[in-house]
Amino acid sequence: MKIHLRFTLLIAAALTLFLAGGTFAQSLILKCQSDVRAKNFEAALISCEAAKGENAGVASTGKAIAYSELLKWPDAIRELTTVISINSNAVDLLYYRANAYYQNGEYRNAISDLERALRLAPQLKARLTTLLVQAKEMSDLTSPRKPSAAAEKKSLELSLAANTALVNRAVAVMNKAKPAELEKFDQQVLSLVLEALAANKYNAHAYSVRGSLYVAQKKDQPAIFEFSKAILVDPKDATAYESRAKAYREAKEYLFAIADLSKAIELKPDNSMLYFSRAELFELAGKNAEALVDLDTCVRLRPNSSFGYIMRARFLMKHGMIDKAISDLNAALKIDPKDAASLEARCEYYNLKGNFSAALKDCTAGVDRAEPFVSDTARFERIATYIGLKKFDLALADVAALEKGGPYAALSVQKGKVYKAQGKKAEAIKAFNEALASDPKNADAKKELASLAQ
Repeated sequence: MKIHLRFTLLIAAALTLFLAGGTFAQSLILKCQSDVRAKNFEAALISCEAAKGENAGVASTGKAIAYSELLKWPDAIRELTTVISINSNAVDLLYYRANAYYQNGEYRNAISDLERALRLAPQLKARLTTLLVQAKEMSDLTSPRKPSAAAEKKSLELSLAANTALVNRAVAVMNKAKPAELEKFDQQVLSLVLEALAANKYNAHAYSVRGSLYVAQKKDQPAIFEFSKAILVDPKDATAYESRAKAYREAKEYLFAIADLSKAIELKPDNSMLYFSRAELFELAGKNAEALVDLDTCVRLRPNSSFGYIMRARFLMKHGMIDKAISDLNAALKIDPKDAASLEARCEYYNLKGNFSAALKDCTAGVDRAEPFVSDTARFERIATYIGLKKFDLALADVAALEKGGPYAALSVQKGKVYKAQGKKAEAIKAFNEALASDPKNADAKKELASLAQ
């Protein structure tokens, strides 16, 4: 099990063990268990501390889980150490503490716990070995030694060549290259990285290039491990933290991603895009207040750019604060009256407000700008405008224009909404089912089908 992406699953296992420890009559222990089960981790820290007098082992386990979920590794280690002192042969607890040590950068302590766990339970070798190997590799990089100038130069040249091959791979993907062709690029990148690291194993750029390849291959776990090595070697590289945050995001490990972006922001406090990326992650993690603060910072850092205003307006509209969005949308269009993204966003606002005539004006202006991707988004939004205006033929014409680029789930949903508004139930159901065939988890399609079934 790889710590980078599997810690949430690991904690889930710890939670199961914690809750399976029996039902305790004591009210404080029950409150501790209840808070952990409900994922009220801040509250759990208080209730579990209060419960230590009733059952120190269970209470400390609860606090360890809470601290781990809050990414407070030193505190998690302390509580796990308390529990291990009660039961020194608990292999699972040793494994959990090893993970916490690993996350805290205490690789030698992680190795010690894992080797001890292996001695106690050799049958768990397959489970423990992966983390043990990673911990040893990270430990080996903790004290970088300066290579010779010649070795450093050779290594960097090789990692730069690997990066060039990675860029060529990205171009091949855009040109819809066959898997066999991509495999050649993959082997080229990996071979050059191995050569680079043979010359200088402290080449952070080489690890980042390999991590980027794994991201392109959608191998999130190996990618995060590579970026972790790059960060260990060069902890002041904001780009490595940002790259690892993206991989964590793909793995839906949002709190880890937020932590990485926070570190990147420490290193580059004036980079507005870092705040925007963190705002997206805060939103995904259900921390909307924090997301809005970061969006405010985007606007403050780039007051003469429409981007921050548009993104904040979209956030406000998405979360029901529609009337607050219009000032941002107008500010964006004041900066650039012809910006297609701003026009499309204000079109969406007018659609939400039911002002379809004003929406049509903005969306059509955005379509007429003929900007790649953005004008298509304006055309997509205009479908909703035409539905509102009951101009169904024009709505379907926009659907047809967008389908030339290939069908996709959201477009099928829009087409279904056109048919539904026309009273063409059979056609609407077909369109919504097409959306689900493309994206089985599409919530809009499911909702629409449910409404038609009533």
